[in-house]
Amino acid sequence: MFALAPLLALVATRQAEAGAARAALLAQCADCHPAQSASYAQTGMARALEPLRAGELAGLAPVTEPGTGFFYSFEGDGAGARVIERYAAEEHSSGASAAPLRDSAPIAFAIGAGALDRSYALLRAGRYWFAPLEVVGHGAERHAALAPGHAMQPGTRFTQALTPECLGCHTDAPPPGAWPLNLAPRGWEPSGISCAACHARLAEHVRVRSRELAGAAPLPGEERDPLLAEREWSRVARMERCAACHLQGDARIELDPRRVGPPPPGTPLLATRAVFVAREPGDEVGFVSQVERLVLSRCYLESAAFPDDALACESCHDPHRSVFEPAERQHVRAACLACHEPVSAGARRASECALPRAERPPARDCVACHMRATGVFDVAEVEIHDHWIRRAPATPNRPKTLRFPESASGDWRLFAWPDEAAATSAELARDPGPWTMALAHGGHRERAREFLAQGLGARARDLPMLHHVRGSLLEQAGDLPAARQAYERALALDPELAASATNLAPLLARAGEAAAGKDLLDDLIRRHPLADSAYRNRAVVRLALGDEAGCRADLETAMKLLPDAGLAQALARFAEQRGDAASVLRWSEEARRLDPRLP
Repeated sequence: MFALAPLLALVATRQAEAGAARAALLAQCADCHPAQSASYAQTGMARALEPLRAGELAGLAPVTEPGTGFFYSFEGDGAGARVIERYAAEEHSSGASAAPLRDSAPIAFAIGAGALDRSYALLRAGRYWFAPLEVVGHGAERHAALAPGHAMQPGTRFTQALTPECLGCHTDAPPPGAWPLNLAPRGWEPSGISCAACHARLAEHVRVRSRELAGAAPLPGEERDPLLAEREWSRVARMERCAACHLQGDARIELDPRRVGPPPPGTPLLATRAVFVAREPGDEVGFVSQVERLVLSRCYLESAAFPDDALACESCHDPHRSVFEPAERQHVRAACLACHEPVSAGARRASECALPRAERPPARDCVACHMRATGVFDVAEVEIHDHWIRRAPATPNRPKTLRFPESASGDWRLFAWPDEAAATSAELARDPGPWTMALAHGGHRERAREFLAQGLGARARDLPMLHHVRGSLLEQAGDLPAARQAYERALALDPELAASATNLAPLLARAGEAAAGKDLLDDLIRRHPLADSAYRNRAVVRLALGDEAGCRADLETAMKLLPDAGLAQALARFAEQRGDAASVLRWSEEARRLDPRLP
């Protein structure tokens, strides 16, 4: 692994150079737009990914994870802060007491502005993981709570990987792609969402405007300022810029394998992303449901003909200002009047409030009456405004247990803009490729195989990950020859798809081609020497070749890269089969050290 150091140093250097260039470009935004930049810096978007703030974890009480015996707390402050894991010792059925445990991991950075909730990334074994704890509430009411993923899956501890895809809507400068996906790269620094996330071709804008301000003539063939063109975008194009992060859905399939995070502004969102939402919208809403719910509203559907006032996100929100600023909050809550009670007598009008002004409750406004504040089903103790604007909204609710997705049964439809032609939407909705991937991702494998039987479709047929998913589904169904062909097709489309190489190698061994499987993993490990899953599978392949020493060495290397109680137990069984009592004891004790719940 030491030979990897020069390569990692080069990657870190290039990452730092890219970060410096980005910072210089954004500094020019602040030079020309100081008021907007200063205001934007206080928004949740700008602060969506950042280092810990001094004192933000002070005084937060520990949290017990129900049913597991684990409890978690924050310790320290700023750069030295950690999440501590302890275990409440219990008597096992065997009569033995569980081993005491105190484990911890340092906090690498914070995720979210902290206005409603704030999550944390941990650094462990050179990788990023979701912290089991987050912070919810405001001011003196702030307290620690189990992070959503850990509340939904108790006992997962420090094992929920935080990948660049997870960070895609919290930064427009995510970590570079790597394998394992959650590998922590050198030279990368967390930063929130910048001007470049919403304004396409920002560098060109700076160049064109700099020449204009200097009085220089346009260069031959130079286009006009690209930001001016944004003012001419259609409503859907403007909405897509927000929907890139505010349309989560129950499943989301990226159709561009080269991209990490949202597409560049101006890119047709649904041409490169298939978003699946609950077929029938319910009264419970998700934390990131704003666009999905807004387009259900009569205000959205019936305002399309309004020449300048068709409802879109920016009708109510100024993205350069925090919604928690009093003036911005008032602006948002008065936005309805632009259509429903416009000052100009000749303005296009929507229906007006049924209550005369004198009879309207003084403590309520349009938002309070028609966009209920309600709990969400996927983040604890958080309320948002339901963006489905209705004359008589449902009663606010607070789900008792967290869940994701909205429709756990997979009763989904493919999201489409109401502005689009119905025939186009219907054609996309029938495409089996994205459905196969979405249902498999959601755990609905039988239904995924039904769509798989319909063929590859048009939208995803050349997507390497579709063929990887095909391989996984076919392998689980026991059709190993077809699974092999699917993995091989995935690698033909993308030789760097490490997950397919990792899965294909044991299949080759089972087909009597263990040497070819080993060669495949040897090459993968040369390129990705920190990939513990590759060492695990190469151990299986080496055992098929009769190389017991190599098998054991690979398992031990995987254990060093990512300590795991289940792997320690496997090493103990391996030692027991060979009569190595000392190694049995060593690995059994290591398994219990890593997981005190083991007998």
